[in-house]
Amino acid sequence: MEMLSKKPLWNDYVLARSGADQSVKDVFIGLFTSSSRILYLTGIGFDPRGPEALREFSNIVSTTLATPPSCDLLSITCEGYNLGDMLQEFTSFNADEIKSLAPWANHHDLSVRTKDEDGKIRTSHETASLLTKLPSNLSDYTDIIVDVSSMPRVVYLTLILHLLGYLVPNKQVPDALGKASSLIVIAAEDPELDSKIVSEEIAGEISTIQGFSGRLGDGLEQQTPTVLFPVLGEGRKAQLNRVFEIAQNAEVCPILPHPSKDPRGGDKILSEYSDFFVDSLGVDKNNLLYADESNPFEAYRQLREAMRRYEESLSLLDGCRLWVAPLSSKLITVGIGLACFECHTTEIESKRSIGLLYVEPQRYSIGHETKLSSNSTFTALVLTGPLYQGI
Repeated sequence: MEMLSKKPLWNDYVLARSGADQSVKDVFIGLFTSSSRILYLTGIGFDPRGPEALREFSNIVSTTLATPPSCDLLSITCEGYNLGDMLQEFTSFNADEIKSLAPWANHHDLSVRTKDEDGKIRTSHETASLLTKLPSNLSDYTDIIVDVSSMPRVVYLTLILHLLGYLVPNKQVPDALGKASSLIVIAAEDPELDSKIVSEEIAGEISTIQGFSGRLGDGLEQQTPTVLFPVLGEGRKAQLNRVFEIAQNAEVCPILPHPSKDPRGGDKILSEYSDFFVDSLGVDKNNLLYADESNPFEAYRQLREAMRRYEESLSLLDGCRLWVAPLSSKLITVGIGLACFECHTTEIESKRSIGLLYVEPQRYSIGHETKLSSNSTFTALVLTGPLYQGI
């Protein structure tokens, strides 16, 4: 049976952000040439960060390369969310903005249905199917960029995990990351803006990322030890409550953002959810995990190591379920996804089962805000490709 290695897959990593010693521009200059073939995936929504990230990418490419590379730019719209008139206006404005950017790219529009004809949540399944509708085969691209700035969590997690599954089919081989094409995740990150976006009309069913069901609903929950890792952000109490309804017997290990942009961010969130963790569940303080809000690879390491320890301690029992509920900011969520990808196995005899649980909101609002503005940090994570060769 395959046990998780003590050495992380991303033991070394490539992370760049605006204003840091290694800037996003430096990374892009090292990756892209005029002969590059780029696939750029972005979201169309009310969030102003979608155009921001694309504008930054387009400016860097336009100013550093004499001849722009070949680029298929796919704009993804999610159909089925209930948005008020104001947010629909924001969405239309952002769609026009994105179409006006990167004029050297080939623009394509794709849509994801969040529900099927019977009202069943299908967002992750529909998103995964997008990868069969690309203008070219995945193997034709030298670089794949997933811009998570204006995508719902379930959409960008599905894209990243399925792309990693394609690019890194065998995580155990030497230089597994360096042999693949470059997969880059970029984000215009602003946790304060995330906290202003309110999720409403929470779905009645628990969704899972396709391929990461954690054996949810197999009827054996009582017999198999379950560990739940809720990754916490502000204003997600209704979603968390829904997750606990199906994980009542689980060992709970909350993951808090710390350090964060707000120095008291972790304390505020812990106070918000204290009735869950302290009053109802009696969660031991030793079960709390902390993840650097600005470094997704640290969130990845924290969760990966916790999963490894639980798998080791429960190895004598008949398997374990490791369930993750990502309810936090974009960068932490990406890091959490990386840990789930590495820990996930398709071995039939494996006793480890990874579940990525998500409760879909049916409606979004921005409270009393009359406009959305962003004070974003532009961040790029290189997950695979030539930059990993030999490291």
